[in-house]
Amino acid sequence: YQQHIQRMLALLGYDGVEAGVAASTVMGIETKLAEHAMRPQEMRDVDRTYNKFSRADLYGLYPGIHWDNYLAHMGAEEEEFLVKQPEFFKHLSEALNTFSIEELKHYLRWCLINTCADQLSDDFVNADFDFYDKTLNGTEELPALWKRGVRLTLGQLDHLISPQYVQLYFNEGAKQEMEVLVANIKGALAARIRKLSWMSDITKQRALHKLQKFEIMVGY
Repeated sequence: YQQHIQRMLALLGYDGVEAGVAASTVMGIETKLAEHAMRPQEMRDVDRTYNKFSRADLYGLYPGIHWDNYLAHMGAEEEEFLVKQPEFFKHLSEALNTFSIEELKHYLRWCLINTCADQLSDDFVNADFDFYDKTLNGTEELPALWKRGVRLTLGQLDHLISPQYVQLYFNEGAKQEMEVLVANIKGALAARIRKLSWMSDITKQRALHKLQKFEIMVGY
């Protein structure tokens, strides 16, 4: 992974030695942040990931993060926010003050080219494919350009295209029919939960409560 980072930074214009040093820095930052990130199985715990904080809480608990700038750029006007990983943000706030500006620049440049690699020149596209698709996943051949173009278009424009499709093929009547169907499925599932012999009464109550919270979102 570090060799891949170095290769990508070299493509960006770093010389050989500088790319190696910068890749080591990026690896160090990512490792430090990862040490305090929740594991996938921990992220499934809804109680641990439901943490409501006010703006004042964010400013007070995580002073190393410039929240005003971040929230303004995100267009967030709310006064309360859900923070899934409070402990991670605590260490992120502290870590931002332990790395130099130059080190953070290396890291942010890497984040940018790593995110946008498939939209850059062929050198970046091929390097990105070699590592993520070929090395990690065993994919032997880069998809044709037209296929990548269609995939990118669908990924970027899905929310713009979807309303047009819905208007043509999924009218209000169809939506109501599907909502009735899903409601019937929820009812059947509730009935099955109540009859389960291997589930305790307390667990059944929790399961039924969770089922009641399911929102029916079909089409739009």
